[in-house]
Amino acid sequence: MLPLRSRTFSARGRTFTHHFVDSPEVAVILPELPDGRIVLVRQYRAALDREILELPAGKLREGESAEAGARRELAEETGYRAGRLRYLFSFYPVPGYSTELIHAFHASRLAPGPTSFDEAEDLRNVPMTAAELEAAIAAGDVRDGKTLLTYLAWKSGLAAPFPDPPPRPPAGPGRAWVDG
Repeated sequence: MLPLRSRTFSARGRTFTHHFVDSPEVAVILPELPDGRIVLVRQYRAALDREILELPAGKLREGESAEAGARRELAEETGYRAGRLRYLFSFYPVPGYSTELIHAFHASRLAPGPTSFDEAEDLRNVPMTAAELEAAIAAGDVRDGKTLLTYLAWKSGLAAPFPDPPPRPPAGPGRAWVDG
């Protein structure tokens, strides 16, 4: 379970307390097979009580770099190892109530290998052409935000240099943050 935290801050001369989920960073990977198909995974999501199609992704371990986490999650969830891993961008999916920061990568030159699912995971690879993926998006079969955003960024050719140091939630201009 992710920890809930509180932060007290000042705005316009008043003090407020905001509650939020303190989440580890995440890596999401768009794996591209040599024939151009994209590997999605189908997995059960308990919060939705259904299986969904999404790109492989997972939380970074403490002290793990985003690249190392992306390589590990790709191998664990799909069995593929990336010969080439290219950083695309990072984003905050729900900054109104979570510190989660997602790093998106494109993986190519894939080599097959064994999977290593987490205890509660049971994933299946679903390779799709870009046209099939876009049809699945249009049909409402793919609704995962990190998958949609990563696919659209990759398709548009977006590639940014990895920020050094990685971005963290800003305190904001003129605001004093106090963890509670």
